[in-house]
This record gives sequence, structure tokens and C-alpha cells, in this order.
Amino acid sequence: EACVLAERLRLAVAGLDLAEVGRLTCSFGVVEAWPGESAESLLARVDNALYAAKGLGRDRVETG
Repeated sequence: EACVLAERLRLAVAGLDLAEVGRLTCSFGVVEAWPGESAESLLARVDNALYAAKGLGRDRVETG
């Protein structure tokens, strides 16, 4: 469900008409929390997924 929501948000931002700032894009990293996982570990995995999205061309949703 998080991937579906992230994709909907990405498309909504891409569809905005913001002539004064130009085209906006969004990149998202999505992961599922593991049982007993620390907040630091979860954030590190999300960060890795986000940087993967940016590294693969931006304006996309990546899972980790």
C-alpha cells in the first residue's frame, strides 16, 4: 500500500501546473519495517531506497 500511495503522490506532483517554478518531480524510497528493527536501521534502509531512486533517474518509487 505504501508503494501505491507513493506512486499516486509522485503522479500528483508531476501533474501540477507550476509555471513559476517549472516541472517538479518526486523520488520516494519505500521499505517495510522488520519485527524488532531499530529506528536507525529502518531509516538507513529507507535512505538507501531513496538514493537508489535518485540514482536511477529520479521521479520514481524504489523499494528496499
